[in-house]
Amino acid sequence: MIVRTVIQLGLHTSAGWAYLARDDWREIHDERIEIQKVPDCFLDDPTPFRYFGLDCCPESIDYVAVRQQEYAPSAKFMCLGVSDKAYTNVGFGWNRWQDCGWHSIELHKNVVYLFLPFSMILRLLEIESLDILVMDIDGYEYLVFNDVQYWHTLPKCIVMELHDFNLPEDRGRRTFGEVKPELLNKLTGYGYKVVFDEIYEYGQCSEPHVKLLR
Repeated sequence: MIVRTVIQLGLHTSAGWAYLARDDWREIHDERIEIQKVPDCFLDDPTPFRYFGLDCCPESIDYVAVRQQEYAPSAKFMCLGVSDKAYTNVGFGWNRWQDCGWHSIELHKNVVYLFLPFSMILRLLEIESLDILVMDIDGYEYLVFNDVQYWHTLPKCIVMELHDFNLPEDRGRRTFGEVKPELLNKLTGYGYKVVFDEIYEYGQCSEPHVKLLR
């Protein structure tokens, strides 16, 4: 069966695009104001979606897998991080979202975090064609595109929440205000056009939200 594919990188406690894996996603899209909206060009196509949600934190996978199973039973979640090279890192569970309910999820200890380049993830998931790529990965958005020349398919739509660089060597040195134009210029070179670009305010934080179409 022909399907469209959505990959969401960074789930936190919402996995907000998983509803696209439901048969009745159009009704949800139209009726629920708070739902993540797809660009209009996807609305007229009756082809169903399949959804992959990736996050490096096992606590996030625990949280959304339980919460989303009734909401989108066919959604697939993987404990996997994305960077511009393959590596593992051993650490402890990170409870970042106490006020979002993560306090009810048991923290994992001695976690082996796995990170892979996105080109490898596309092959791992056997993705032939990618329709929507969503990213909210706390400063690693820029690294994802470092191997874009090796992607065997480019997404038709990219949705990103951009952050300051979050790597120790970059923290405090380069902000999204400096790096964002570089990233958008790079994507423009691959045929993308910015169709949405706004600053969202979260308390004391300001983060750009960007949508691009190709």
